[in-house]
Parts: sequence; C-alpha cells; structure tokens
Amino acid sequence: MSLSFEIRNFLKAKLRTGPRFRAMLSQFQASGQLGGAQLADWQWQHLQRTLASAYRNVPYYRQLFQQHGVHPDQLHSPADLRQLPITEKSAIRADPAQFLHERHRGLKFRAQTSGSTGTPLTLSRDSHSVNAENAFLWRFWLSHGKQLDSRRATVRADLIADVASQRLWVYNRFQRELLLSAFHLSDAAMGRMLDKLTAYQAYDLYAYPSTAYVLADYAARSGRELQFGAVFTSSEQLFDYQRELVERQFATHVRDWYGQAERVAAIAHCRHGRYHVQEDYSWVELLPVENGEHEVIGTSFFNHLMPLIRYRTGDRVLLHDDACPCGSAFRSIKAIAGRTAAYLLTPDGRKVSLVNHIPRGVPHLIEVQFVQETPDALCLRVVAEAGFSAQDGAMLIQRARERISTDMHYRIEQVPLIPRTAAGKFMPIIALPAAPSGGQA
Repeated sequence: MSLSFEIRNFLKAKLRTGPRFRAMLSQFQASGQLGGAQLADWQWQHLQRTLASAYRNVPYYRQLFQQHGVHPDQLHSPADLRQLPITEKSAIRADPAQFLHERHRGLKFRAQTSGSTGTPLTLSRDSHSVNAENAFLWRFWLSHGKQLDSRRATVRADLIADVASQRLWVYNRFQRELLLSAFHLSDAAMGRMLDKLTAYQAYDLYAYPSTAYVLADYAARSGRELQFGAVFTSSEQLFDYQRELVERQFATHVRDWYGQAERVAAIAHCRHGRYHVQEDYSWVELLPVENGEHEVIGTSFFNHLMPLIRYRTGDRVLLHDDACPCGSAFRSIKAIAGRTAAYLLTPDGRKVSLVNHIPRGVPHLIEVQFVQETPDALCLRVVAEAGFSAQDGAMLIQRARERISTDMHYRIEQVPLIPRTAAGKFMPIIALPAAPSGGQA
C-alpha cells in the first residue's frame, strides 16, 4: 500500500491508543456502571461544562442564550434545557462557522455526516472528542470479548481500490486490521475474501449490517463456514433478518452501535442483545412523536470545538417497557428506526448499499438519491445550491463510478426536492423493483 496510507494509519493509531485514550477508557468503564444520583451528577457536570463553554465561546449559542433571556448559571437541571429551542441541521448548514469555538487552540479534525437522514453536514472535532469517541467504542467492544490487541476484519466504507481493480483488501498493521473492500462484493470476489478471512483468523468482523449480511448470504449459498468471536455493526439500521443470518452463518452474536458524526447520542447493545442509551456519552432527550416512537435529541459532552445543544438527529427509537436482565441503569431501547438497507445491483452481480459516502467533498450539494433505472443505468437525483456546476456534477459521477461500477451509465437529474416516505424518512437508494433489497424491514 502507499506510504501515505502507512503514515495516516500510524498517526491515527498514535492518537487513538495513547495515554489520554487509556485514561478515558478507564474512566468510561467506571461511568458505564453508574446509576441513580451518581449518574445524574455525572450528566449534569458534563452538561454544565458544555453549556458554559458554548455560551462563552460559540457565537451561535451565545446569541441563542441571549435571545431567550437565559444564562447557563440560571439552568439548575437538565430539564431546564427546554428553555432553549432545538438546534436544526439547517442552522448548521447555513453558517457552520457560527458553531465553532472562537478561541480554540489545538488540533482540528473535519468530518461529514453520511446523510442517512437526507442532508450531509460538515463538522469539526477536537482531539478530546476523537479520543472520547474511541474510548466509548472500545468500552463497547471490550464488553463483548474483544481485546486491545486482537485481530479485526473490517468491511465498511474504506476505498481500498476503485471497482475496476482486483485489489480486495489491505492490511493496517498499526491496528491489526484487515480492511476489505465493500465495493467489490461479487460472488467471485467474496470467494477470495472468505479464503483470506479463513487464513487471517480475526476475532471480530466490523461491518455495516448490509455488508455483513451480503458476506453471510454468500457464505450460506456457497457452503462456506467461517466463525468470529463477534460481529460488530453500525451506521445503518440493523434488521432482524440480517442479524439472524449473520449470527447463524458466522456462529456468533451481532452487536450493534448507533451513533452519528455529530456525536450527540450513542445507543449500543449490551451482552443480552438489548440496546441501551449510553447515558454518560451525552445528554439524550427522547421526545414522543407518532406511532409510539420517540425522536432522538442530543447535547454533546466532549466536543467543545463544535458543541451541539438540543440537536435534532432525525432518528427515532422505540422504547422497552421493562427492565433489561443486564441490570444497567441506562434506558433500554427496543428498536432504532430510520436507516435504509436497500441495494443497487451492478451488471457484474455486486450488491452496493454504501452510497452515503459518495457525495462527500462535492461542492454545493444538499441531497443525493441514487435511483436505479435499468440494470446498467443510474440516475443521481440531486438537490443542490445555486452554485452547483457541471464540474461539480462530473465530480459526483466520477466518485460514483469509482465506488459503484465503471460499467454503468450515470446521469444527473436536478430537482427542487426529494420526496420522503410516508413516515417522513429519506431513502438514499431507490432500487429496481426486481432487484434484491436484502429482505423486508
């Protein structure tokens, strides 16, 4: 692999596995056991820090507090947050600089949302946030048997090579991670991947639900046996049919993590396979909406470079009405709604579900929907700003060609808006009626 790949992963490993990370991991392993008054104290202390820092240093929130006649010192409990309005994605999109800490010193990391609920956003994080996120993830993984030095196989959005290449994987030696291409999931390629995975003997598979399902489906159809200590999923809604096949085929449990690039809420499986709000990660409000669902509204604890207060994630959950056998004081969640499991089917038989990363970095885009019109033709339905140009469109098509197929025809259709489903959800993919969609939600 290239020198830049080696350097990037070396620096990433240094940042994410150093003394600060280990101190945070120890701290969060302890806070994960809190309940009652101790948990409430933890939450209020971290919430106060976010509110005070945002008031002093973030133009948007300083103005918001002043407009509503509120000062952080006047807020005496998390319930008092209701004196402030909900932060919408559109406000960040309109002027992201107004959400940044004016006097920040230190490293800054840019990120972009996947756009699973429609509109991608460009965000900023500080190194404290990066370490905290990594420590919370490791707390989750360690609770399901993974070790800090165990081998991992990953099938996510990493672009190993363009789809015309025969390269299917690359090894990240600094984190003992075999990265496999999620953009090459044809039967022929998956046969080679399973050979490599059998030889590699990873403890866990880290994947999107859709990519883990496609691999498990191929293994079942081809009579291949493969076993992992755990399969960890995130970034898409995990459906029962996916979990059941993956667990059966890979002889293990699937454990899922829900989060967002905005880092205002995290929900994760416990050892009994139930979701729990990670109550020490952020302040999460679950506001009742229709059909028994609750909307996820979050306030960040750890990213003071770009704090978000009462942020509308666009995701919804269903609550459990009984206690979890694990004994955790963290709220129990029955299901997470709002993420898609549809596929595009390429001419060479690959199922592609990972399209939310394709628009990243393309200027002037608001939303993109991928509509398969024929077996070899895709329409990229685009909602764009006024400055969207032919060059921007060409860049979008090139990124699609690299990640979906070089053998398909692409066209862009600019539209004023993209319709939502009856439940108000954005669908990144509209598949061919006859194409497999991976099952029913």
